[in-house]
Amino acid sequence: MINRVVLVGRLTRDPELRKTQSGTSVCSFTMAVGRRVSTQGQPDADFINCVAWNKTADLFKLVLMTINKDKGYMLQRLSQKVFNS
Repeated sequence: MINRVVLVGRLTRDPELRKTQSGTSVCSFTMAVGRRVSTQGQPDADFINCVAWNKTADLFKLVLMTINKDKGYMLQRLSQKVFNS
């Protein structure tokens, strides 16, 4: 089974890079991914919360902040968490 997602959009804020107690890198950021223009002529966007781990986190922080601060492109595996109340 193939589990890949491609997101192309804009960063909504600067990526946050932090380390866990064990020294693992974690990078959190949000991307605004545009949809087709709605019937009223106003564009819509989905806001996707993203988390990268380990070397990928370090790379994302470097690339997203130094090379292209405005636009982001990501090809990664998608996972979803479900919370029961």
